[in-house]
Amino acid sequence: HGNFDNAYGDGDILTARENGRFYADTPAYTGDIGTITGSKGVPGTSTQYPNGGWLTSSTSTQYPSINNNGFVTQFTNYYNGMNSTNYMILDNDDTTSTYAPSDQGCNFTYYNNTQKVYIEKVYVDFNTGQPESETIFLREYENDTSTNTSTTSINSRDSSIFKVINSRNVWEITINKALHKFAIDCYNNGNNKMGCSPYNMYWTAYTLGEDDGTIYTFAPPSGGLTANVLMVAGGGSGGSYNTGAGGAGGLVYKQNESISTGEKTIIVGNGGASHAIPSGLRDGLPGINTTFLTYTAIGGGAHGDGSSDDKTGGSGGAGAGVSSSDALQPSSASGGFGNQGGTNDSDRAGGGGGGAGGAGGNGNRNTTAGYGGIGKYYGNFFGNNYGEKGWFAGGGGGGDSDLHHSATRGIGGKGGGGSGVGTFDTGVHGQSHTGGGGGGSGQSSGTAPSTVRGGAGGSGIVLLQTNVATPNANSEVKIPDPDGFLVFDDNINLVSRGPIPGAYNSNTIETVKLPDGSEGPVFYNSDIYTYFGVSQSNTNQGDGSFQTIESVFMPIETGNYTHIASLMYSDSNLMTLGINGSNKLIIQHNNNQNHNSVTTLATSDYTMEHGKWHHLVLTTDYLGNAKAYVNGYLVASERWSSMNPDKSQAMFYRIGVDNHAERKYMASTSRCYYSELSPKEIMQLASSVGLGPKLEYDGLNTIKIL
Repeated sequence: HGNFDNAYGDGDILTARENGRFYADTPAYTGDIGTITGSKGVPGTSTQYPNGGWLTSSTSTQYPSINNNGFVTQFTNYYNGMNSTNYMILDNDDTTSTYAPSDQGCNFTYYNNTQKVYIEKVYVDFNTGQPESETIFLREYENDTSTNTSTTSINSRDSSIFKVINSRNVWEITINKALHKFAIDCYNNGNNKMGCSPYNMYWTAYTLGEDDGTIYTFAPPSGGLTANVLMVAGGGSGGSYNTGAGGAGGLVYKQNESISTGEKTIIVGNGGASHAIPSGLRDGLPGINTTFLTYTAIGGGAHGDGSSDDKTGGSGGAGAGVSSSDALQPSSASGGFGNQGGTNDSDRAGGGGGGAGGAGGNGNRNTTAGYGGIGKYYGNFFGNNYGEKGWFAGGGGGGDSDLHHSATRGIGGKGGGGSGVGTFDTGVHGQSHTGGGGGGSGQSSGTAPSTVRGGAGGSGIVLLQTNVATPNANSEVKIPDPDGFLVFDDNINLVSRGPIPGAYNSNTIETVKLPDGSEGPVFYNSDIYTYFGVSQSNTNQGDGSFQTIESVFMPIETGNYTHIASLMYSDSNLMTLGINGSNKLIIQHNNNQNHNSVTTLATSDYTMEHGKWHHLVLTTDYLGNAKAYVNGYLVASERWSSMNPDKSQAMFYRIGVDNHAERKYMASTSRCYYSELSPKEIMQLASSVGLGPKLEYDGLNTIKIL
């Protein structure tokens, strides 16, 4: 938590920090995009305690205390006489007092029983009276509520603490420290017994929120900024009991947002924590909100424990009963996205958490636990090195109770959603900095070990794509990882697919000089018909849709080549790269006919010289826009609106299909990607195989705030 970066710019920062990233453990940053400072934690509002739940007149105790949501105010009277009056210091009444004799003593204690908090000041009100003149001890407890880490002795009537406030004599002790507990010890194990008649005690404090996220102060430069703004809240955690998943954090996207000068606060929320059944918490925990400007992305909802209500959020957690939890994130009309969670099938198959792009799936004990709702893709604006390759806010997948049924675990939604697991396992955590929901655990009954936990929600993120021009920088765009690829094995003359499993094919593999100067295995086709497909059947997650295909390709003869690299929904709905009779690279599609019937969509001016290597990339988006790149440069583009957005197969080298000409060629790097890669990423891919220029470029102007 707590790192941010202006990932692709700002000159000296790039050479001073690893990969251009600047972390909040050294948080000061000043550059063309403004000034940023950050600190871990999201502090709460300063509050006076006690603020409710006062002791009543029927209470009689030697140790009266009031607990306000973990903030405990306690008075200890060592006088064993009139105990019936000892509660009066905490009765919300300044007109009555209790009595602590000088031979008995007392203590005033202020603490939080769940977390370290920031204690500003503590008070004891004596009305018009005053305490006995005696040495008292101010004790601090920094690490827990039992270990005294610092003690200061002072006279009870010292003017630095004994003051007149509103015509009343009051101890006002300024602390301004993060502590678990602070105590005014007027007993000192019986060695310093101070007598007094206090009327009231109270204190001001606030939560540090160390586990809630990161808070930044952002000061834009003079004149302000115009930016595309993406905000994602922390995802909810999955349940550790009864299998339901956590919902994704709410997502807000605003284009061309005007950001005026003056300091702005950015709060980036963490995901809901993972916890075990032995902790007594069987349900998940909601994620924490992310806020910037006037917008709030609401933390993801969480799964209830099966008997309690689910926790609604930006996207809903999985439903414990017949109805699932709702999504509270305002609709897309205001730039926000969130969807409902799925429902559990009793305690056997958990529902999936909602995602920014779709609802979570319902659990079915006989088939599968609910899948996490799909997130939303913004890699075209911010690049694919953020989120899960450009995707954000996917819901968690439901767990499966395999003690009772053998349903398949629910898969987390694209966008960082964690997958569900079986009995006695921990749900997969949502991916950090995506807002993904945590996966559900499969435990449903019996004694559970400490390993049974729901997956934690992924932390949120804020991205700003600015209109500020930044200095040039070398090699700051990462080479994206492929989602599928071909492997050429010269030892056994085979082509295999990875990381998605596929059949092995016996083919001709040659070791030749590659475009980067090295030698390595390539596929050589001597004028025969063959092809290699990489497929992914899990299309309901969205990640079954390939949007980019890449090939390092050498035509060995002149003439038409069809289906060099294809993105396919089916044989009758595909987009592909080819070479026409003039040796120009072309984009083809089949116009909803079979693969034998292809139509030229766009023709480039680029000549595909035979006997030379070429780095080819075809990208598409969900609207049917296709772009062809050669050696990192865009050479052709056009739209085919009938292209199905779910392209579940990437097909390589189907040259010679049906009545098309078979050709001789060689192929090296062959990869495919679920995301539409950006021009900078494609340029970097070309350079990485030795076919792109050694570029300097100004990058995406993206500020990354985690």
